[in-house]
Amino acid sequence: PYDDPAAPLAEAMEREVRVALAATWRFVASAPLSEYLDRIAREVAEHVDGAPSEIRVVLADEPGLRSLALPSGLVILSVGLLTAVQDEAELAFLLAHEIAHAASRDAEHRLVRLGFRAAVREDGRRPAMAWSDAVTDLVALGYGARREHDADARAIEAIAAQRYDATSALRFVHRLELRGERGETEVVETCCAHPPPVERIRRVERALFARTDVSEPTRVNREVFRRVASRAAIAELRPFTLETDTPVAGALDPALRRGFRRALWIGGGVALVASLLLVLGLALAR
Repeated sequence: PYDDPAAPLAEAMEREVRVALAATWRFVASAPLSEYLDRIAREVAEHVDGAPSEIRVVLADEPGLRSLALPSGLVILSVGLLTAVQDEAELAFLLAHEIAHAASRDAEHRLVRLGFRAAVREDGRRPAMAWSDAVTDLVALGYGARREHDADARAIEAIAAQRYDATSALRFVHRLELRGERGETEVVETCCAHPPPVERIRRVERALFARTDVSEPTRVNREVFRRVASRAAIAELRPFTLETDTPVAGALDPALRRGFRRALWIGGGVALVASLLLVLGLALAR
């Protein structure tokens, strides 16, 4: 019912989604890998028009190939998806694709609508379960063919601007196609959420062939990626608690908000005491 959700509605929606995900998904992290993922995401986000100003990547301990970008700029990747990537250029493409969804407000629109549907069919269940179902529906169904193709095109432009090898997108989608043909259960969800790999490959090839700045050298950073996101590094991932507060653009830092709130309470108390003393003084003067 809402083509353009108001900011408070979108923020409330994301807060509900974060609470649901924290209760139903298991998140993991390690300092070196988290810093690496955040850096790559921030770099490609600079070349996605309208991208959220605060980009952060977290890992969900899921074997399937799952990914999701929330309106605030939080990008969620499954460990299964990370292990399906072979180099940094492919990783940059996947991150740019999700950031493009956030920049286009695709995630915001879809999650608000799915959230309303989840609330309607809640039937006395815990709200977290309803919102978890909404996220599962979004991850499984995607945003529709047109929006997925648009996100691919914007992702290619973003990684090309970073001098990554843009054909990495083709390599990744080709492997998805082969794994889907073999009937691997881990890729079923992502294949259903996106256009058919054949169509997706054709669109990506068209976007690549339309580029004119292909003479400059490009990079894939395969060894860097394998070193940081190796099997040993993934095995060292530890449980991580997802923050449930929604960052609000232009809002005060949480610590400043607490200090401001404390100052208001102190100021209010001082004003109340002063008023009582004034009333008492007037009474005594009479």
